[in-house]
Amino acid sequence: MSDVELTIAKIKDSDENQVAELLVKFDLAAPGIVSAAGEDTHGDTAVVTISSEHMGKLYKRLPEILLVDCMHKTNRYKYQLCALMIVDQFGNGQAVQHSVIERDADWHMMEVVDQFQRVNDWERTKLIMVDKDLNEIEVLRSMFSDARILLCHLHVLK
Repeated sequence: MSDVELTIAKIKDSDENQVAELLVKFDLAAPGIVSAAGEDTHGDTAVVTISSEHMGKLYKRLPEILLVDCMHKTNRYKYQLCALMIVDQFGNGQAVQHSVIERDADWHMMEVVDQFQRVNDWERTKLIMVDKDLNEIEVLRSMFSDARILLCHLHVLK
C-alpha cells in the first residue's frame, strides 16, 4: 500500500471508530435512548439513526400521523438528514427520529424505516406525509402497508 492509501485507511478507520464511540456514548447517556448504524455491502456505515427517550414518548402519544422529510446535501460529503416527525397538539412537527443517510436509495430509506419500526408501535400510524421523492414513497408504501400516504402541499407547489 502507498502512503496515501495507508493514510486514507487510517482516517476511514478513525471515522468508523468515532461514529461507533459516539453512538455508544449517546446510548449510555440516559435510559430510553436508541441509536443504530446500518452498514452497506462493503461494511461502511451508510445509515445512522438516533432517537431520544422524549422522542419515543412523543411518538407513543401521537402516532397517527408521521411526517417524513429528507434534506439533501447537508454537509460537504453530501449526506442526507432524514427526519421522522409527528404532529403535536399545537399542530407543530416534533422529531421522533433523526437519521443521516449516505445517499438517496431504496436500501437506505428501508434501513431508516426498519430501525424506526424496531423500537416503535408503528402499526398505529395511519397517515404519512412526504415530499415528492418517489423512492421514499415506494419504500414507505411497502413498509407501512396500512397507512395512507399523502404529498406535502408545500412540496407539490414547488
